[in-house]
Amino acid sequence: MKRWILLLLFGQVVIILVPLTTALVTLGPILVSVINVSPLLIAAAQCYLVLFEPRAFDNIPAYEHSYDKNLPLLSHPAEQEQPTNAQEPEPEQPSIPANFTDEMLDDIGRQVEDFMKSHQPYLQPRYKLSDLSDDKGIGVHKLSAYINRRRGTNLYGYLNQLRIEYCISKIKQGEQRFKTLEALSAESGFQSRTTFIREFKGITGVNPSEYLENLDA
Repeated sequence: MKRWILLLLFGQVVIILVPLTTALVTLGPILVSVINVSPLLIAAAQCYLVLFEPRAFDNIPAYEHSYDKNLPLLSHPAEQEQPTNAQEPEPEQPSIPANFTDEMLDDIGRQVEDFMKSHQPYLQPRYKLSDLSDDKGIGVHKLSAYINRRRGTNLYGYLNQLRIEYCISKIKQGEQRFKTLEALSAESGFQSRTTFIREFKGITGVNPSEYLENLDA
């Protein structure tokens, strides 16, 4: 950034001093024309570098776009399956003892379901099995046994199912009219647009845009 400013300042000094110098010194008309044109060439070169080659100035990025995810767009960027750097948490799958009784799993299920409804921890993108264990005071093996045997998945799949249900509830409330699908997926706890689309289609049978089209039909 400092080098960029110095280059611009130097160019401006040349642009100002050259015509001023030719006004004070008597020179031939051809030489005066050349000297007077040189500042324009410097200014044109500066404009070209600033607009098309900004990396010439201390490796400044060429373009950095940002936008408000809560503003509506003409298309839904959440459905553009672009690469993402967000790291999806690995599901925790401790071994499940075989001696867990149905009564024990029923009790754990009631506690977990009530907690999910009242506190909605699935809205936290990095919520883990150890977090649920800390929140409820139930061992990870017991929680894993309930989710595996009664929900037919692991915590990661269980949370994504709840996230999709939450997103669909927001869509049915009309929030898609003033929010993008990307914003809705982030509010529902997803970090990756690709995961959101995959989970949405896995539960509803259609991708998000098709779901919205069917909803408006």
